[in-house]
Amino acid sequence: MKKHVAIILALLTLGACGGGDYSPVNETHTGDIADGDTEHGGRVCDAYEVQLGRGWHINTAMTSEFDNYLYLTKIDDVATNDDSDGLNARIDTDVEMAGGYTVYACAYGTDRGSYTLTIETRPGQ
Repeated sequence: MKKHVAIILALLTLGACGGGDYSPVNETHTGDIADGDTEHGGRVCDAYEVQLGRGWHINTAMTSEFDNYLYLTKIDDVATNDDSDGLNARIDTDVEMAGGYTVYACAYGTDRGSYTLTIETRPGQ
């Protein structure tokens, strides 16, 4: 029993310190925000999962014809952005904790429609 607890604690510590198998991504997604989609922060959104190591950098940008909003979450909101470039949102940040994160690509208001989302990640400098 003690051996199992020690192994579990070691794995949890490794994950919290940025260990694990994380690979950089460079993805482009297209989607449509429509009523009935996922909601976050009171906004209608699409959700995208990404795995990041401790200290990793993420740059994500959303472009559309409507006012949009981005969230990066890991339990709580890590970063948010609205209007970094006119109606379009961008998050460009480093993360403190390793693990799974969610990028929420959202409509800011009541407008709906098509969008493009880019997600780029890399180890920190």
